[in-house]
Amino acid sequence: DQGMRVVDVASGKQKTVTGVEVDSDTPILAAGDKAYLVVVSNGYQVREYDLTKPGRARVVFTEANSARKVTTSPVLCGENRLCFLEHNGSDAKTTQVVAVDTEAGKLAWRKPAPGVNWLEPMGTGVLATTDGSTPVSQLFDADGKQVIPDDAKATVGVRVNPSSSLLFSRQFSTYADDVAVDGITI
Repeated sequence: DQGMRVVDVASGKQKTVTGVEVDSDTPILAAGDKAYLVVVSNGYQVREYDLTKPGRARVVFTEANSARKVTTSPVLCGENRLCFLEHNGSDAKTTQVVAVDTEAGKLAWRKPAPGVNWLEPMGTGVLATTDGSTPVSQLFDADGKQVIPDDAKATVGVRVNPSSSLLFSRQFSTYADDVAVDGITI
């Protein structure tokens, strides 16, 4: 029996939402009374489950191109918006940030973000950055507009709060080092 167990942390009560297609590596986000799953199916689908009224999932977005792969779990990037990373096969140079409007059930925007592998929610926007050895960061506002100037993209972005991030000139290390830092507000 496939299902998703939902625990009310205030009361400790549990219930199971049945009929949920989920593997251990399925990208998922629980936010408020909704759960969002990215399910591979000749491309992929973003499905929304209402945790207060168990029932069928609502498909909020479908990507028909089976070459596109979702590489991160979704994050909230606005009141009714999810963002996640996808790329063609295993080619990190084709990475894109995808924003889906969950209320309208459609793509809000899709922007190139080559080399990034991590998302941090930034209020109505999203910070796309890397934890790899080659620093790269991009900060998108609610409309998908790039906020970081081109000359500052070769940085490692770290979220400070929903509207501010710090941009470090290189990855952190375990030894003492001089690292340049800059701040940006969305």
